[in-house]
Amino acid sequence: MLGGNVRANKPLFYMNIGDFHYQNLTNSDVRKFREAYDLVLTSPQQSDLYRSTAFFYMWDDHDFGGNNSNRKSTSQVAVKHAYDEYVPHYKLTEPIGEAPIYQTFAVGRAKFIITDLRSDLPSIKAPITVLYPWNSGYPTREMAGPFYRKQYAAAPNVTYVDIGDAAHFVMLDQPDAFLKALTAFAG
Repeated sequence: MLGGNVRANKPLFYMNIGDFHYQNLTNSDVRKFREAYDLVLTSPQQSDLYRSTAFFYMWDDHDFGGNNSNRKSTSQVAVKHAYDEYVPHYKLTEPIGEAPIYQTFAVGRAKFIITDLRSDLPSIKAPITVLYPWNSGYPTREMAGPFYRKQYAAAPNVTYVDIGDAAHFVMLDQPDAFLKALTAFAG
């Protein structure tokens, strides 16, 4: 039970690092996106968490529409209207339209910058290092490499670092390897 486990630790906030819902909505019907929010927000396991703990989430592909969608999705306007209605946030600095949804805030000395820039990869000139997981189960090294290379193919300056014996959270599964790669990137 996600909500109960997280709340038991009395967190300062809960950060969902991608996909608030997994509905593969590929139309521009704002009602469907409202229903997707309702489905998550009324889930018994999650609703208690969201009512009791500050939370935010990374805007990700399913938030734009179907699987692997981005800000160029045909549902762009509908998803942003639903976001604007359902998610507490500061005033969006960009009008509803093609601009990405992003947020930034500080907790103590830590600055959080939350966005999904997949749609803008071709225009990013700064170097990008992608740390990606693989393991003997899923994804294997043979699966993970091509998958991540495809996701970042549009970026002009990418270095890939594979970290084995890891799953979705490389930084938790292999903290030493993660720190080594981060230090190498930061110079």
